[in-house]
Amino acid sequence: MVVTVCVLIAAFISSSISLSFFCSTTAASDGTHQVLMEPLSEQERSDAAPHALAETGSVGLQTKRSDAVPTLVAKKGSVRLHKGCDYTVGKWVKSDKRPLYAGNKCKRWLAGMWACRLMPDRPNFDYETYRWQPHACDLPVFNSQEFFSRMRDKVLAFVGDSIGRQQYQSLMCMLTGGKDDAVVEDVSATYGLVKLPGAVRADGVAHRFLQTNTTIIYYWSASLCDIQPINRTDPHTSYAMHLDRPAMFVQKFLGIMDALVLNTGHHWNKGKINGNNWVMHVNGELIKERRFRDIGYARNFSLTKIMSWLDGQIVNNKTRAQIYMRSLAPRHFFEGEWDSGGRCDNNLVPVEEKNVTGQMGRDPIAEGALMGTRVHLLNVTYISLFRDEAHISKYRPNQKGQDCLHWCLPGVPDVWNEVLYAKLFFDEEIPLHNTLQNV
Repeated sequence: MVVTVCVLIAAFISSSISLSFFCSTTAASDGTHQVLMEPLSEQERSDAAPHALAETGSVGLQTKRSDAVPTLVAKKGSVRLHKGCDYTVGKWVKSDKRPLYAGNKCKRWLAGMWACRLMPDRPNFDYETYRWQPHACDLPVFNSQEFFSRMRDKVLAFVGDSIGRQQYQSLMCMLTGGKDDAVVEDVSATYGLVKLPGAVRADGVAHRFLQTNTTIIYYWSASLCDIQPINRTDPHTSYAMHLDRPAMFVQKFLGIMDALVLNTGHHWNKGKINGNNWVMHVNGELIKERRFRDIGYARNFSLTKIMSWLDGQIVNNKTRAQIYMRSLAPRHFFEGEWDSGGRCDNNLVPVEEKNVTGQMGRDPIAEGALMGTRVHLLNVTYISLFRDEAHISKYRPNQKGQDCLHWCLPGVPDVWNEVLYAKLFFDEEIPLHNTLQNV
């Protein structure tokens, strides 16, 4: 039997309760799998609270919201996404059609630090060979030609942290089939994405596929907030972290976007905020209220304000974009944290049914922020929950500790993009048990 032990952390934010989990997996002889929930002690909750909401996958009650998609609708007679089907509830199944691109190729788009095929000490690559199968429907087959046809003369942007960058790189590899000969123009400078003096890299990249005039953008914004230097002439200045307004890049370019995928979460902890010299502001003023010292509260406040701003842009016809907030992708540190010996070097792909309901794999802060808005949820938390073997782990050369946050590519983020593909283009119904189930 394979046993997953999930430790739940309860945190009260405003009037809602959210739960976060840490999971560990053990194997037994009968091949079954079950999940055990184990509450934390008061001291453990206190110790874990600053990082619980920011750096773990989150679980909570499902909230009601509309899944209707306003634009980029499917063509008449095509496969459509069934509104009554929750794509987030399902299982991972073996597929001879995976991976969707070669992990030792796609070097033009895929960073070497995430290309696990290039890591000589990794013992197997089974993590590449699984697809996600929802229980009551099927995801459309990802088709790059269909994608480009629907995205002709359009712009898709990813804005978020390094996990968002992984999703961007995954999509670029999926669109090109891992080949490096695509006719693509670097248009980063058009969007102000240039490397500044002293910077490690530019804040993002933008590429245009010439045949269909389709532009794909990635912009780095770990918090999604507008971050501005307090003293531009001081190289050691602190930065105003404006919780109530989105990154300036979003403010400036939202009007020309057709689709926008946002994510944040893993940088919402005291270590990251203090390390980046971010100082929280609201209404242009330094925050002095004690409640903002609770990072979970601050993240909840900020996401709610930013989603409300985005909703206002939609309502006032200032953007045509479909906007998605991707839920938090879970970390899988077992037997410790990232800096205390935490591990994720399990090689067993979990394919058995799990004793966890779809409501458990949620990001309650993101869901709460979206309520009442026209911003949509791209829920990947439950899908990713049981794929602890698909992280970089200990196999990247010369790294300290194990990386149980980032994912191997090809891998789990490819499925996030398959779900995005379905949500963007097939918003009505997917016929039950059609030929897609054999993908």
